[in-house]
Amino acid sequence: MVKRIKANPMHFWIGLGMIGIGVWLSLNDNYFTWPPGLRDFANEDAVDMLFVVTGISMVVWTLDDCRTPTWDHVQLVVAAMLLSALTMYQFCHWVVTGAPMPWVSNGVITAYVVILAKRSDSGHAMAGPDTQINK
Repeated sequence: MVKRIKANPMHFWIGLGMIGIGVWLSLNDNYFTWPPGLRDFANEDAVDMLFVVTGISMVVWTLDDCRTPTWDHVQLVVAAMLLSALTMYQFCHWVVTGAPMPWVSNGVITAYVVILAKRSDSGHAMAGPDTQINK
């Protein structure tokens, strides 16, 4: 198990972080207060569980012997989308209400996930031996 985590440590830690974010958001039902029309949706536990499910998927991918690059790529894209949406929403919430929000740290995590996704080898999985990637 430790060997598998050492092979992909950032996937493991990002997965745990996504689980933590989802659980924390789920436990804080009145975290978002703006805008009034979006408040109930933003505080919905089902939205928070998307973070948890994505995090669990990343941890399982790290520990699984049958890891595929495609599964990795999909997870990283979903994680980047979720974290981007959260970061932008927290930033807007902070600008309008002045309430302290961790948008800077979530932005850094988002940037790291995007860099990790860019370095993922799944983009070349479809290339065959006769395919020229750099034409």
